[in-house]
Amino acid sequence: EIKSIQESFSTMKTTIESFAKYVPQDVVHQLVRAKAGLARLAVDELEVTVLFSDIESFTKVCEHMGVGDKLLHLMSDYFTAMAEIITGTGGCLLEFIGDAILAVWNAPNAEELHAVRAVTAALEMHAKLEKLHAEWDAKGYPRIRIRCGIHTAKVLVG
Repeated sequence: EIKSIQESFSTMKTTIESFAKYVPQDVVHQLVRAKAGLARLAVDELEVTVLFSDIESFTKVCEHMGVGDKLLHLMSDYFTAMAEIITGTGGCLLEFIGDAILAVWNAPNAEELHAVRAVTAALEMHAKLEKLHAEWDAKGYPRIRIRCGIHTAKVLVG
């Protein structure tokens, strides 16, 4: 019986981790903790702060590096570092769109000073990129620059 419980727990853990690859992790955690048991389809009006970021002249970067392992590793390093900053400031990473990042603060989790947190994330993203350049120089990666747009407004979330 204990073995059956362990297997069930392991299966549940794997399922949650897999689900989090397709749905923002904050949303998965909210669903797991939901007291009602089942997710509901609903839309609420909520003030949020949205951040959109992309790599300046990404097409030229791709042309310079060529499609392959180097570009894959550059993007993996970049997205990992930026995702840590976004989640570390209370943001919810919605998706990667090519070289772009879309994130939101104050949904699904309420965050005080969500606009300040988003601006802080953008500043930290630029600072982290400067630190990454030292590592990337040694690997022969190009120095990239990013652009960030931030907007706060009431939106429909759900």
